[in-house]
Amino acid sequence: LPSTFQDSLKAEENMKRELKMRLNMAEFFQETLQDLAQEQKKRAANKLESIEDGDSVHKKKEKTAQAFLAFLEKARNGEMLPAEGIIKYASYFQDELTLDNMPRMQLVNFCRYMSIPPYGSDNVLRFQLRHKMRLLQEDDQRILWEGIDSLTKMELREACQERGMRSTGLSKDAYKRALQQWLELSVNRNVPISLLIMSRTFFLQDEMASHTMPATVESKSVAGLADAISGLDKDVVNEVVLSVASSEEKSSDPDVVKIKLEVLEHQNELIEEEKKLREAIAAKKAAMEQEKVKAEEEKAKVSPEDSDQ
Repeated sequence: LPSTFQDSLKAEENMKRELKMRLNMAEFFQETLQDLAQEQKKRAANKLESIEDGDSVHKKKEKTAQAFLAFLEKARNGEMLPAEGIIKYASYFQDELTLDNMPRMQLVNFCRYMSIPPYGSDNVLRFQLRHKMRLLQEDDQRILWEGIDSLTKMELREACQERGMRSTGLSKDAYKRALQQWLELSVNRNVPISLLIMSRTFFLQDEMASHTMPATVESKSVAGLADAISGLDKDVVNEVVLSVASSEEKSSDPDVVKIKLEVLEHQNELIEEEKKLREAIAAKKAAMEQEKVKAEEEKAKVSPEDSDQ
């Protein structure tokens, strides 16, 4: 029918506009992540050397946190990393931890990329992103239960669009492969949704540059995870390092002890900021109450004069 055809054309145009916007945001988001990665690379330039120069005992008994720091250094240097290693370390970046420690600049870019209004306080942005993550997790499970083969081409496109992936100019099989790869990482390999979405910003531009879905879709998708990890903010990385560090490392490893102090300092700063915000809100509320009382007193003074007249 003509009306159905017009609706399809309108949906196609909307998807193309959103893809163009996402490509612009992907480029900006990548620049932000790459700037952060360069900054972290300068700060952590000597960490891998200190691991390699350690005594033979540390070489035989590899520490979890130090292995993770070595992985980060390799990712920041753009070295080739095994897919299993990338997926293993990617699982440490849980959505709650990543979003809670993500600076406002990345939160705003993240919201824009996912077509979420980037307005409000940091907590409001985090709430909207968490809600989006939960919806995607539920949808991932639903697709697995119902079977990806049951989805039409339009449903596959919409699913890819919701996850920040390319949603125009591909065949049904290409959309299906992209979604299958997402489900494999998200559900079967427990890679956090937030990290998967950030990795799409690198993967999306590669797809558009080649005008096709790359044949090595799986390897490029996993490599995008390493790119996203390397560009995460220092506060996010520090929290993950502490979460994987052993009790021995937390007390004796100088790199981990330093990171622990940095995390404590950051948490104290956040507490102070929250305290100042609450004090400002309380002062504003008290001032409004005072104005209200003053207005009522003025009204009470005027009323007897009106009654005398």
